[in-house]
Amino acid sequence: MISETAYTSDDAIAALRHFRSMIEKRTFKKDLLQDSNVIEGLRQLGWAACHGDTSLRLEAFALLGKAGEVSVPIAAAVRPIIVGALVERPPHTGNWGNADDRYYFAKAVSIARGSWTGQYAARELALAGTAEVKSKEIWAELALANCASIAEAIKEIAASLNSSEAEDPLTPFRRLARACEAVVGPLRLSELPAGDGLGTALRSMFSLSAGSSTVEFVKIREATALSAMDLAITILRLRVETVFDGEMYRAISLPLRWWQPATPPPAVEERVNRAANLAVDVLLGVARQGHQDDELRRVVAAALGSKRVEEIASRRAKADPSLSPKDSYWLATGRKLQDPNKNEALAEVLELEMDEMIARLAIERSRLEATPADIKQIARDIEVFEPVPASVIEHVSNHLEIMGQSIDTMLRKRSIVVSPERDEVVRYDPRSHEASAPVATATEVKVIVPGAIKHSPGRPPVILIKAIVK
Repeated sequence: MISETAYTSDDAIAALRHFRSMIEKRTFKKDLLQDSNVIEGLRQLGWAACHGDTSLRLEAFALLGKAGEVSVPIAAAVRPIIVGALVERPPHTGNWGNADDRYYFAKAVSIARGSWTGQYAARELALAGTAEVKSKEIWAELALANCASIAEAIKEIAASLNSSEAEDPLTPFRRLARACEAVVGPLRLSELPAGDGLGTALRSMFSLSAGSSTVEFVKIREATALSAMDLAITILRLRVETVFDGEMYRAISLPLRWWQPATPPPAVEERVNRAANLAVDVLLGVARQGHQDDELRRVVAAALGSKRVEEIASRRAKADPSLSPKDSYWLATGRKLQDPNKNEALAEVLELEMDEMIARLAIERSRLEATPADIKQIARDIEVFEPVPASVIEHVSNHLEIMGQSIDTMLRKRSIVVSPERDEVVRYDPRSHEASAPVATATEVKVIVPGAIKHSPGRPPVILIKAIVK
């Protein structure tokens, strides 16, 4: 490393000015690398990158990175200078420089392999300006190449995004979108393991509030949601271990909250459907092995929508004949198929409820003052004077007659009897009758509304509905 006292800031500034001029005029040729003044100037740039103030260090790194783009021999000459200066972590760029300056700075730092490199690159990626497309790609590659796992890289990016403050409410959304887009590309080529807590890290990364309701925000919100979801879906496709992490699906659902209670746009819904299909495919694979992952299915349904998941799962279950009935039922509904012997008590309760409904229908029919025959006779009587209404009335009587026949069929099939009948005089029994006023047992009363009784072989009669008396 060059001694701190070897040069001054004025020496470094003069060197920066000289090399910048040669690069711009394209006079920096490989032959000049033998020139003693050029050699000395490169050493001064190395000193500036190591010992200058923040702005001077950043400028020196950027110029060295730009010089490395001139030719292969010059790149070979400046590389050891950059490596020597990168022994220590360089300052963060902050608001320094324009997009080109920051790109060449990123090029210089990209050859670093220090323990700080992954975290540093993640922060630069998170806080880079929206116009810094090229530098973001470098930072994304550097973060993934120098972190132990994807989870570690995402945690660093999320921490940097969450720690930054912006006056413009749209800036956090722009930064998140650009960071997600930058990571997707190198991620497809990376062999980095997923790591622990990746879903949780993505949730932290996507945790933004809804923001404003301006037209500009509406567009940025959708673009950011699509970028975030695409990143999570890409990870699900590339790292099979992540498909069993419920936090991954919770992370994908976070952008949906930016529209609540409204409905997200179709493109966002399409991404959610893709994630739901991936999740159901995992559940289907588990079900084929005779296993039911209740927790994962519950999390997926809660995150992506139970109706959406059930529709997709039902289609998968119907189309897969290899599933057993219980596994097919579980996949489609998320519930376990009960054994028949466990359903006997429930079936009996349901049967009793059905008997009661049929009995009430029969009682309501008995309360009609006119029978279908009476209504049909009235239609015939008025047919000469009012043929159209008479036809309608006769039509209604026919339907009432058919309805009555259907009710009688159900009553016979289920051994239900309407008893006692209306206007019948009976002795009051509180087990079979209801009275609007206190009545002594065995007192003669008149039936106002009939009751209903079910008879079953080998069992005592069951009072389905008590008769109302007075």
